[in-house]
Amino acid sequence: MMQDIYDDDLIVYVSEYYLQCMRNRGIPLDNDDFRSDLSYLYIDHLTMMLAWEVEKFFQGHLSEKKIRGIIEWKIGEIERVRKELEMKGLNRRI
Repeated sequence: MMQDIYDDDLIVYVSEYYLQCMRNRGIPLDNDDFRSDLSYLYIDHLTMMLAWEVEKFFQGHLSEKKIRGIIEWKIGEIERVRKELEMKGLNRRI
């Protein structure tokens, strides 16, 4: 869903909008459960897409400068989300 988005504000908006859409369709979701599940899904997706970006670099589609920027951003996002889960006490919900 957010495969090549590198805009922090847009990422936050998408998760909030998605929760709202689910609730508008009558799907009852607990805030903590939703945020925890979405965060773990997002970390998984970031990791998968990071591997794909590295493969694109090896195939010659990305410059070293570009892949370094992508790696730094995605690893930073993984750390940000992990810390957010930890601060909210949601890192033990699975």
